[in-house]
Amino acid sequence: MSALVYDEPYKFPAVLLTLAMHAIFFTVLYLGVNWQVKQPEGMEVELWGELPESTIPPPPTAHAAETPPPKHMQEKPSENLAPPAKPDIALREKKKSEASKPKKAAKKEPKKKPLTKVQQKQLKEDLQAADEGATMATSAEQAVNNAKAAQQAQARAAITSEVEKYKTLIRSKIRDNIVMPPDVPDDAQVIFVITLLPDGSVMDDVKRVKSSGIAAYDDAVERAIRKTNTLPLPQDEAARAWFINPNHLELKFSPKNGE
Repeated sequence: MSALVYDEPYKFPAVLLTLAMHAIFFTVLYLGVNWQVKQPEGMEVELWGELPESTIPPPPTAHAAETPPPKHMQEKPSENLAPPAKPDIALREKKKSEASKPKKAAKKEPKKKPLTKVQQKQLKEDLQAADEGATMATSAEQAVNNAKAAQQAQARAAITSEVEKYKTLIRSKIRDNIVMPPDVPDDAQVIFVITLLPDGSVMDDVKRVKSSGIAAYDDAVERAIRKTNTLPLPQDEAARAWFINPNHLELKFSPKNGE
């Protein structure tokens, strides 16, 4: 039995179609890879440390006109930066804004009218009266001070007179109790300081501050002071305070002058 061989009429076109599809696929793959690997075009960038002070270049000199700077040194105008405002325009705008503001009217001080002769005379009289019043016030104050000083001096004189009067009375009362020893010279003098109580009584602290040189006479006077129980005192409070001040009453005794 022999094998039957059938003819396939569509086999050759299918092979051509497959080859064509593979060719298209490889073409697309090749183009895609080349598009991704392609390097971007380069860009030129200039770096600035700070903005230029002015976009207007300085006037070229004779040498600069002959040899222009290279292209990479030339300044390119910036499209994003606006040109700076001119100073004179800014000043004019500022002056216009200040001029448009309402100005405050300055207060004018009223002019002083000159004084008339009558007013000048009255002013002079007022000043003179004020000076006289101040002088009178000073004189009155001085008079008051003088009167006070005179009163104080008079009071002190009255107190001194009263003190001397009662000192004489006190010495007289003590002398009445002195028993004189014999042969005492007239110029002998002894001094004692005593302390009195407000009722006139003598305290025991009798002090002899100066001796007469004759012990008998000194002892006789001291015995007389201690024997006198109560001494007369003035009624005036100031004079009385002078006597009762401790260790203030000083008494002198001498046969010559009767003290």
